[in-house]
Amino acid sequence: MKTPNFPMKFKEFLRRAFGGRLHSERLRLYRKYLVEDYSNSNYCYPERVAAETIEKFNRNGINNPTYFFGAIRQINDWRANNRIRQRKEAAKARWAKKPKKSLGGDQKPEK
Repeated sequence: MKTPNFPMKFKEFLRRAFGGRLHSERLRLYRKYLVEDYSNSNYCYPERVAAETIEKFNRNGINNPTYFFGAIRQINDWRANNRIRQRKEAAKARWAKKPKKSLGGDQKPEK
């Protein structure tokens, strides 16, 4: 990938940080990342702060190379941890389900 030029448009930042095809999917992931990050920082309304941050970046773009490279590193770490956490939750949900009764081979239910 080419060296980034600054100021960078927000769409390009999302493409470099998350990859993929759809802007909406990248934006959804970035919003989820920001909300979790702001929740850990004890903000009162992390969803609102995340929306304001996205709005600011949409207007002005990314001007700070230090923020860009730090955010890329943090996003990659978050995505790796998020994948692990989702897999653990899915496994717990599968094991928590009660097994369905099976009739076995060719048996048919009684009427």
